[in-house]
Amino acid sequence: MRKMDLGNWRDFFSSKIYKRGEHYYEEGDVHNLECTKKQITADVYGSDIYEVTIDLEDGQVDGMDCTCPYAEKGECCKHMVAVLLAAEDEELDETTAAGQKKASWQDILQRLSESDLRNFVFQLAEDDRDLQKQIVLDFSKGKPSAQEMHQYEREIDRVLAPYDLLGYIEWDASKDFADKVIDYLSSTIPPLIKRSCTMEVLELVNIMAVNVADISFEDEDDQQLCLDECRAYWADIIGHAKREDVPKIHQWFIQQMDAIKNKGNELYGYYEEVLYNDFDDPASLKWKLARLDAEIEHHESAKSDPNDWNYGYTYGTNLVMRIHTMQQLGYPSTDIEQYIQDHYENRQVRDMLISEAFKENDYPKAIKLLRDSQALDDDKDYCQQGYSTKLIHAYQALGDDEGYKQALWENIQHFNQDDLEQVSALKACCDADEWDTLKQKILQLPSCRYLRQRFLAEEKMVDELWADLQKNLNPYDVDQYEDVLKDKYGNAIRDYYAAYVKKTMPGLNSRAQYRNCIVYLKKLSTYPEGLHLARKIAQEWRETYRSRRAMKDELSKAGF
Repeated sequence: MRKMDLGNWRDFFSSKIYKRGEHYYEEGDVHNLECTKKQITADVYGSDIYEVTIDLEDGQVDGMDCTCPYAEKGECCKHMVAVLLAAEDEELDETTAAGQKKASWQDILQRLSESDLRNFVFQLAEDDRDLQKQIVLDFSKGKPSAQEMHQYEREIDRVLAPYDLLGYIEWDASKDFADKVIDYLSSTIPPLIKRSCTMEVLELVNIMAVNVADISFEDEDDQQLCLDECRAYWADIIGHAKREDVPKIHQWFIQQMDAIKNKGNELYGYYEEVLYNDFDDPASLKWKLARLDAEIEHHESAKSDPNDWNYGYTYGTNLVMRIHTMQQLGYPSTDIEQYIQDHYENRQVRDMLISEAFKENDYPKAIKLLRDSQALDDDKDYCQQGYSTKLIHAYQALGDDEGYKQALWENIQHFNQDDLEQVSALKACCDADEWDTLKQKILQLPSCRYLRQRFLAEEKMVDELWADLQKNLNPYDVDQYEDVLKDKYGNAIRDYYAAYVKKTMPGLNSRAQYRNCIVYLKKLSTYPEGLHLARKIAQEWRETYRSRRAMKDELSKAGF
């Protein structure tokens, strides 16, 4: 055996890069190292996994490559240093020197006898509880014994115990808790699902969910994350269940939900969501239909205020769900259409129909539904902008230019415009004379007040823009529109910058503040006669503020 001698490769690297690469090597971040007479390859784990290739010629480094962004610019990077240091520490035997690769750990395992492999696993598992558990989970057959299930339940206790001493998890501990819960579920549940342990694994996930729901969290997002993970595993269990087990699973969820009469318990909603969304067999769908009818009847008989958010959302959601359930059960289309007609005034029912019309590219139908919705929901401002935006898309997709133009104009008139998207689209639909008339109207619209200056700049209406800026002149707005204004108002902008820096500098007291102010001095110098004025101001500052060394340093850096 002999060590690799790679010559004076260190000359390729700056001391800074070398030290960083040395740190990577010492931290053990070089993996999958392979050395031959002609080439060295390895992966280096940093902010990403980078592949390094070192070409050799007569034992000397002849070329280097790495997939990191720094090396892709043609530079020698720290990952190359780490690999070269690892290679120098590698023993090179005669087969390797002859051009053969060293055997990988995968190759070695493949060559082990069954007896050696078993002994190796026994040694590893003897004091490793996690590995013991994984062997049982992955290689057992059939249903778990009561003892095995008890072990999984105790493991849940061990996960919870460090965090649940007071029934409250503080913010700085909740992420770690969530990670532990998710690790437990991901290591335990999938193997049990593969073993068809349906009811057992349902109960196991439920134990975890009930415990998590009972704990108070300072950061409720992490609690939600844990419960969402449990919800996802319930869906996975149902998806893998045998057909004959589905009624039993469905009844199990009904029992869990009925056991929590108080809907304030967060798990109630999870159980209900599973029952409504994860079962598609006829018996489960009929149960769902009957329950939806009871909920809908309750809402209708309660005579709640239709403008009440909870009433509207829950009632509308149930109506839409009932329509989909009728479709799943194969109800006659006439019955479904009649049910829709009976509840046509409900916004969510119409939203469902609008979405379906867009999916089917039936734009005339979508336009009718949207116009109906605008009339029916005339008193609901929160709906109207959505209808208007969808009408624009529908008319555009239909190729109805007049309808498209009208829908754009309606949107611009009635809804606050945060950008120029709709205005620019309308301009593209108009001839020059029509646009001259419309743009004056747009400038008067309250809905366009937030983009007035952007619109003036876009239209090159420089006199109007400069007059508008004078109402509250500030350097940030002048910066934003400088390119549009400077040809006509260059002298005015120059004078404004001069006045601004003179007014600002006396109150400043830090390098960062000086630097920001001098930016405008620099801008000032780019205007006619501005350089002379900027130099004069800079000289005045040097004389007035002799003790401000940071200011004078920043002036020098800026060329003053």
